[in-house]
Amino acid sequence: MKYKLRTLLILVLVLGLLIGCNPADSADNTVNNAGEETTGLVEDTPVAEAPPAEPQNLPEPTATQPPQPTAVEEVEPTVTPEPEVLSEEDLDMAFAAFLGQMVAYNTISLEDTNLALAEDPPPFLLDVRD
Repeated sequence: MKYKLRTLLILVLVLGLLIGCNPADSADNTVNNAGEETTGLVEDTPVAEAPPAEPQNLPEPTATQPPQPTAVEEVEPTVTPEPEVLSEEDLDMAFAAFLGQMVAYNTISLEDTNLALAEDPPPFLLDVRD
């Protein structure tokens, strides 16, 4: 049963691909000029090809006409200040000052987190059951 279903689905898929790749019917293939349906295949009429286009002869620029200069605005380069290079001690002091201003930084330990999760009702738990 399983293989029959798989074979049927593959057959439908291949058939769909073949139909999808087939060109769409145009008015020339289905109806003739008198409005009667054709019963057989319509032969393609030969298409007359146009002669290759000749290159256009463009006038060449002469030396008597110098190119017109275009106005270009001069943009002053902006100077970006280089960042200050701080020593390692300065960075440590700045980091310590930053952490000192934070409230309750590094006060939650793993044990405190486990105890908070064991409480009844546990924090951060949303009961969605009805």
